[in-house]
Amino acid sequence: MSLATERFYEKVESGTIEVRRGTAITALYEKDGRAVAELSDGSVVPADVIVCATGFEQRVPFLDDEIQRRLTDLEGNFLLYRQILPLDVSNLYFIGYGSSLFSPLSAEAAALWTADHLLGGAELPPLEQRREFVRTRLDWMIERSEGKPARGTNIIPFSLRQVDEVLDEIDANVGPLTRLSQWILPARPSSYRRSTRVLMKRHGIVRVSPSR
Repeated sequence: MSLATERFYEKVESGTIEVRRGTAITALYEKDGRAVAELSDGSVVPADVIVCATGFEQRVPFLDDEIQRRLTDLEGNFLLYRQILPLDVSNLYFIGYGSSLFSPLSAEAAALWTADHLLGGAELPPLEQRREFVRTRLDWMIERSEGKPARGTNIIPFSLRQVDEVLDEIDANVGPLTRLSQWILPARPSSYRRSTRVLMKRHGIVRVSPSR
């Protein structure tokens, strides 16, 4: 876990918070006049309040086994250049798939990168260079997270650096003063509107206003 509430781990250790790893809720019902949840390990626990969507699995079940094998390494970690482009699968992009401190901004940067790539924009490094970059970044993530890198999709704590790298590669980043302010002050996604305009101008795309 890259982000945790203050003293979360201490409360888990003391038993104030009970963690049941790998367990899911299979049924909700009332027992002895009290709301309970039945878990996949067969246990039944009180359930006065349930908070949904507190976790996720990084899976792509809609892709066949062969494609999934080519997307990942032997440990199941995704091998994506810039967290976007698979190394060995063409015509496939991942946008907003990585966990980030600025998920909407990271996804927007990835969308711009993808659009530029589809339109024949910036030339990418050779495949072997991209492969080496992905492997080096992934190994660092594995070491930092003690072997739990969310299958190679967790880009915390280098979320803002990721945005810079993605936009730098397509030559659509903000200016140096704006970039500095993003690093030393709370990040402002609106500052990156320029990036969209730069790409539209480069590729001759004209903004069409909706008709009234």
